[in-house]
Amino acid sequence: MNYSDDINSGKYSDLIWALLRGQHIDLEMKEYALLEDLEDEFTTIFRTLGFELVKDIQHFFYVQRPNVSSEERQTANKFCAVFFIFIQQMQDKSDSGREIDLQLLLDRKGYNLEKILSVATLPDHLSRILIDVGLHSDEEIERTLVSMSNLKLIEKIENSPKWRFRKGISRLERLAREFAIEGEEE
Repeated sequence: MNYSDDINSGKYSDLIWALLRGQHIDLEMKEYALLEDLEDEFTTIFRTLGFELVKDIQHFFYVQRPNVSSEERQTANKFCAVFFIFIQQMQDKSDSGREIDLQLLLDRKGYNLEKILSVATLPDHLSRILIDVGLHSDEEIERTLVSMSNLKLIEKIENSPKWRFRKGISRLERLAREFAIEGEEE
């Protein structure tokens, strides 16, 4: 099948727009195989638009661009704060001493993120971090979780208060790991 003609015809415009809106396309999604098969063609399209198509080693695609607006940076700060506070809460509650790694994050059972990240139950030093990035209430945190879900970083488990992380979260997990390593070296 000649997919190149389909790309030029606009058949995959929904996929292109999804990536441009920041969604992550992972191995579990049907579009992943298409992106993998036509990686060169899609790379050219995104490069023409001023973006870079990235295929992560954890088997997901996303698009990035070199210069981001302050609004995008604020949104990224919220995502990072929510993620890092979740990691800190999990580490603090862990009796086993097990390091929080990607496999633990991708646990299919999920986590009650709204409860773990509730402003009412967070220690002061962690709630101040959320306030610093503009998350003053549980409702704002929930909106951030929904935004993360729209980008396919997390997803709500059906008929459950829990959320599960998707492979795209490994971008933040790697950043957290690098930050932890730098902190240990100091």
